[in-house]
Amino acid sequence: MKQTIAIVGGGACGVASFIELFIKIHQFGLQDSIRIDWFEKEKTLGYGLAFGSEEKGHLLNTPTDLMGVYAKEPAHFTDWVADRKTRDSDLVHGEGEWNDTYTARFLYGDYLAEQADRYLAMANRTGISVCVKNTEVVDLDQDKDQYVLHDSAGGVHTANFVVLALGTPKPQNFLSFRQYEAYIPFPWPSRPLIEKISTSEHIGVLGSSLSAIDTIMTLEDNGYTGKISLFSPDG
Repeated sequence: MKQTIAIVGGGACGVASFIELFIKIHQFGLQDSIRIDWFEKEKTLGYGLAFGSEEKGHLLNTPTDLMGVYAKEPAHFTDWVADRKTRDSDLVHGEGEWNDTYTARFLYGDYLAEQADRYLAMANRTGISVCVKNTEVVDLDQDKDQYVLHDSAGGVHTANFVVLALGTPKPQNFLSFRQYEAYIPFPWPSRPLIEKISTSEHIGVLGSSLSAIDTIMTLEDNGYTGKISLFSPDG
């Protein structure tokens, strides 16, 4: 009887986990003893919350030569970008060599989606059992020697092992603010920022690091002209 490994999440961590599992299963000839159930609520694998942004101004904060999805090939993404000759587009930024460029996040999402599709096809050809389930896991229990996963549609799934690749959680700070229409708890996806905020309003941003920078770039790239105040404990 095959043992089941469940991967919960189909973003960057989910794709990386699946690829490493595929490599080990194939390397040790475990096709007949292991199957993979992969859960992702979106229809497309690879993008997740972090790399599904449609904003061209949302860039990776790490150069391409450190973003390869393969554990032993950190420069794989650099080669992928160079092969597509996207240097002159507005999706790749930097003046130096290819390995020192920074790309739009959704371009990295394209890369991850391509790698996921590639390895799913390889799994099919090599007899590795993989089932991608387009649903959201909302709860997890343990029953003796197995895990029980509950999805948002009321479905129940079991697995012997579970990999949680959940991505970045929404912050739970300032829960009392959620009653106010003008409060936006998270800058991703960017659509609520664009749809809720008029281009001339005064906006307060709690924080001044990467999420705050993404917020400002989203607003400016979409015609915002008002005042922005950033609040940070570091000043």
